[in-house]
Amino acid sequence: MKAYLIAQDVRQIVETYGPNESIVSNCHVRVAFTPNHRDTCELLSNMAGTQTIQKATYTFSGKRNAPVLNHVTASVENVERPLITPDEVSRIRPAKKRGRGSRECIVAPGQMLIFVTGEYPILGTQMLYFLDPRLKAWSEIPPPEKLVTLNVEGRMPPQDRLIGSPRHGDVVPEVADTDELSEMEQAFIDRYREQKEVYDYAD
Repeated sequence: MKAYLIAQDVRQIVETYGPNESIVSNCHVRVAFTPNHRDTCELLSNMAGTQTIQKATYTFSGKRNAPVLNHVTASVENVERPLITPDEVSRIRPAKKRGRGSRECIVAPGQMLIFVTGEYPILGTQMLYFLDPRLKAWSEIPPPEKLVTLNVEGRMPPQDRLIGSPRHGDVVPEVADTDELSEMEQAFIDRYREQKEVYDYAD
């Protein structure tokens, strides 16, 4: 099962799951858009880590009014700084929008921070789904009209939305009429059966 947790701010997660929440730490991929809250900016800056940069220092000695200084000393040292500071996080370029009210639409993608477990942080560009033919087609698939579940054979029994999924040991009814399924439900079932055949063959 894959779950997508969407929150407007890290405070929403803390208020819901508490200060010791482990939801964010167990997410394999974390994507952040331009935040406005200071705590969120600091969190993203800490998640990005630090980098080492070279800092040059110059020391001048001699008389102030002399046309040429007697001595100029230059030194270079390595210092540590955040890969992206909280202030820089708050200034990540957002998506450009045009229009007002119901006619407001995105006309240019913005930037986003991507954190993948075990990988370096990525400053990427948003992908506008409506410009990709495949993603646009997926977005136009109507949502499921009812809740369904699959048994171990990959068959889909009928299920009441209020009853919930069958518990372990319950008798699973026969397969429902596939004519009543939406395109999304049928695609999910077909994909599940394909993966199950691969796993059965591997075993």
